[in-house]
Amino acid sequence: MSRKYFFKKTMIQIASCMGSSRFM
Repeated sequence: MSRKYFFKKTMIQIASCMGSSRFM
C-alpha cells in the first residue's frame, strides 16, 4: 500500500466527516 493512497483515503474520510455532499 502506498503512503499516497493512504493519505488520499484519509483525506476523503475527513472530507466525508465534514460533509462530502458539499464536495460533491
